[in-house]
Amino acid sequence: MVELVIAKKEDSEEWNKIVKGSSHGTIFHTWQWLKIAEKHSSSKLYPLMGYKGSTPIGLYPIFLQKRGRFLKLAFSPPPKALLLYMGPAFINYNKLKQSRKETIFLEFQNSVDEFINNKLRCGYIRVRTPPGLIDCRPLKWLNYN
Repeated sequence: MVELVIAKKEDSEEWNKIVKGSSHGTIFHTWQWLKIAEKHSSSKLYPLMGYKGSTPIGLYPIFLQKRGRFLKLAFSPPPKALLLYMGPAFINYNKLKQSRKETIFLEFQNSVDEFINNKLRCGYIRVRTPPGLIDCRPLKWLNYN
């Protein structure tokens, strides 16, 4: 199981270090860019950091939007921010064997789904994965379209 931590402003340096060290990290994943996207997309940013024990495995920015009184939607990237992709950014992902990649992605996504469904109580999620993260089977295995 991957433990999720919601990053705070004090974690921004570590966050950007993970982005820089990830083959999937883009400028859109950087702390500064996420805060700009939050401000201009009418969304609440949940910058999730994933850990296996005390070792960080990646990050996953989620944006929450509310429509009406009861409908909550989760996005990565947020709509109307003119961002093509976002989704997870893993550390040392390309150095792992294929089976380990699948396990890490699946466990991380499971933890994120649990957070979105149980903590945020969202009825919808849309994720557009970053360039280079081409194996979308973990998402399909979790019933994403």
